[in-house]
Amino acid sequence: MLSCLILVYCNQKSIDSSDFQDRFALTEEDGLVIPLDSVSPPKAPFIQLLEEDNILTFFNAYNTSIYWYDLSQNEYLERTVLTSEGENQVLRPVGYHILNRDSIFVFDMLKNDLVLLNDKGKKLSVTSLINNAPMNDNNWILSYPQFFPKTVTPFIKVDNKLVFSGSFMWAIPDNILNSFKFTASLSLDNNEIVYNHSYPKTIYGSKFNWDDPYYTTVHYDWNPIEKLMVYSFPISNSLFTASLESEDLNEIKALESGSKTVKPISNKRPTREMMLNHLIESDIYAGIKFDKYKNVYYRVLMNGLSDTGGFKDLSGKSISIIIYDHKFNLLGKTNIGTLKNWNVDNMMVSQDGLLIEYIDFQSSNEDYMIFKLFKLIENEN
Repeated sequence: MLSCLILVYCNQKSIDSSDFQDRFALTEEDGLVIPLDSVSPPKAPFIQLLEEDNILTFFNAYNTSIYWYDLSQNEYLERTVLTSEGENQVLRPVGYHILNRDSIFVFDMLKNDLVLLNDKGKKLSVTSLINNAPMNDNNWILSYPQFFPKTVTPFIKVDNKLVFSGSFMWAIPDNILNSFKFTASLSLDNNEIVYNHSYPKTIYGSKFNWDDPYYTTVHYDWNPIEKLMVYSFPISNSLFTASLESEDLNEIKALESGSKTVKPISNKRPTREMMLNHLIESDIYAGIKFDKYKNVYYRVLMNGLSDTGGFKDLSGKSISIIIYDHKFNLLGKTNIGTLKNWNVDNMMVSQDGLLIEYIDFQSSNEDYMIFKLFKLIENEN
């Protein structure tokens, strides 16, 4: 449990929720602040919380190291240094999953390999995620997903498997819509990989023009109670579920409050400016997390602006956290602020609640990595 915090925000501030009658809301009760050394910036590209050990780990891309931080003692334990040279090389580490100190899987993006290391950085084995296809032959992108693991889209241990999803980063050709599978299941027994689950035809294909990773990124989580993968695509208010033994996705018309499926771009050859304006003005869905302690889902919605308002990026979009029960009935919708202050890529569920990284631009303080903790409460009638 995250009971031992370095700094506690005691303002007990309730976040303004939407104007419909929410049954539940999220309230900000306290925060977690991790001190950073001189070479560690906020917004770590990957974080894994080891709840049983009360340890938070994060990846520092500047010195290619995994930091281990003891939340009980409020102190760093060590670093696992990843090297780009020699027999233990990992050329471009992006994400990782720690099973234990002798088994750390690190994704090497330059080789599309999953490298097994120990906590000293010693390489134990390598598994190709593209069946050893040559990286310089771009034909592999038509058969295998491109992975870019983040905290909100992590590797997930399911029984004796490591499960993780990638994406087709650009417009998906119709001729691979049925055959392209984006979720990998790696057997921890024999390192064999099975790919499952394709993009739903109801929202992808030639009749749409989703030629940008923002539109095609697969957001996902695992529900260990129902034994289901749950998928949230950026452009649709529908959710999709599937078992790891099935190819079929089950579409769930999730009820929102005012949010809607994104309208396709009308221009068949949009400029980058047109694409950016479309992203700013549209409701775009991001990560989804299942809370096994509360048996609910939290889904991120980056609300569209009525016009671009002069914004040259997405920082002005307000962020809502949509709350569903385990049957995807809408329980509530809480607005937490704008994307400028929230790194929703660093979102995790703990026994204490939902953790989201907060970026304090007012103080310009990069000495700490700050997480706000949101707790689920039932609204009074």
